[in-house]
Amino acid sequence: MHRYDREIGFAVSVEEQGEISRYPRLAEAERLARSLARGTRTRANMQTVMRQALLEQYCLETHQDEPYTRWHMRFIDGVMNLQCH
Repeated sequence: MHRYDREIGFAVSVEEQGEISRYPRLAEAERLARSLARGTRTRANMQTVMRQALLEQYCLETHQDEPYTRWHMRFIDGVMNLQCH
């Protein structure tokens, strides 16, 4: 739930929107929070991709006989075959 809120964001309810429109400082804080969230989404995604790549590299180097590594190797082999043709 927290990850969904951080990366996508929940819709603002009608009551919440009413409060935001009544109080200028609250509206400013809401805009700031949403703009900051947009910046962290990109970083969170890059961080997720980097961590996944590190996990895959670790598995390929140290756990060649594990099911996940064998499963992953099928995709690497498929990509290599596509590039060779």
